[in-house]
Amino acid sequence: MTELRGRAAFHAAIRTFYAMMGWDEEGTPTPATMYDAGLDWVFAMQGD
Repeated sequence: MTELRGRAAFHAAIRTFYAMMGWDEEGTPTPATMYDAGLDWVFAMQGD
């Protein structure tokens, strides 16, 4: 029972961390995060 609570807390912490970093639920930076970091040029390259 304690292990399940520990796992749930761990996954909740991961989700919180990702949200604080501006990442989606898979850990990928969101478009807004990429833009804020000056990496919006990457979107243009994805079309190539």
